[in-house]
Amino acid sequence: MRTNWHRAALATALLMTPAAGQAKDITVLARCGASDGQSYYFEGGFVGPGQGGWKKDGVDDGRVTVFLNENDQLDLLVKDRATTRSYLKTGYKVGLINFDQATKTMLISAYGADFSETYLIRQNDLGVGTMVWTISKITPAIAKTSTMQAPCGPQYAIKP
Repeated sequence: MRTNWHRAALATALLMTPAAGQAKDITVLARCGASDGQSYYFEGGFVGPGQGGWKKDGVDDGRVTVFLNENDQLDLLVKDRATTRSYLKTGYKVGLINFDQATKTMLISAYGADFSETYLIRQNDLGVGTMVWTISKITPAIAKTSTMQAPCGPQYAIKP
């Protein structure tokens, strides 16, 4: 059940970034590009003895589109090294934690069985700004946490 605050935040977010060229039943809230930052890798799995610790990291060809789908559900379309996927269609959970109208800043969480992510996005009226995001992940192959940043703007569009 959505609270009045949640409805107000989503309604306000709808006004942030027009979805020019998108189907009218999808509302794009942010489009962000390649990420760079730092990751901490724990030893084990693919990370051999003495190879753990902080490392420069990034997703050179990555993209993140934050949008409301045809059912007014917040979703992420993420292009990484391997694929492009809708988080909701993949079965992940996505939620708006907070939205500040004055600064056009939104905090989003996403998680699945083996990971948890947060996205902090601040944009101007043209949809230009910065996304800072974190991920913590545990699989048999890897255990890591990352902090990344990426530029945002209309030039980073991928279609939901």
